[in-house]
Amino acid sequence: MAVDGEGSVPAAGDRLGTQSAVSHALRAAERETETVLFDRGAAAPGPLRRGRRRSVHARQILR
Repeated sequence: MAVDGEGSVPAAGDRLGTQSAVSHALRAAERETETVLFDRGAAAPGPLRRGRRRSVHARQILR
């Protein structure tokens, strides 16, 4: 959710204190869901549609 909210792994890392932990958590979520959630290769990386949907769902659960 932090990556979606901040728009990038580095920005989420700055917000949460460590880019490495954010990157590892994102990869773990991708392994668990067996799908790529975040486009890392684009000129302006960001969440893919399925990643954004999962983020919205997670936010609804946490309310």
